Amino acid sequence: NNYIIYTGSIHPRKNIANLLIAFDVAKPKIKNTKFVIAGSGGWMNSDVKKIYNEMQHKNDVIFINNISGLLATLQGAANNHTKLKVG
Repeated sequence: NNYIIYTGSIHPRKNIANLLIAFDVAKPKIKNTKFVIAGSGGWMNSDVKKIYNEMQHKNDVIFINNISGLLATLQGAANNHTKLKVG
């Protein structure tokens, strides 16, 4: 399987809700792809929870809270790696 990974806190200003919507829309075209959200869920807000619960493809979204030591492995295994800075 392929994957898309987001690393960072789940904070309203990071626009995670729109990432979930975009993944759900794109999923039929990227069938063998999972969306991994790796980071602290302490800031999980109601918009993110609502969008996630309404997703058609939520079984292809993986939340990982503790990423220490795992980030380098995930990024190293990626076919393509793009860093986006938000904020």
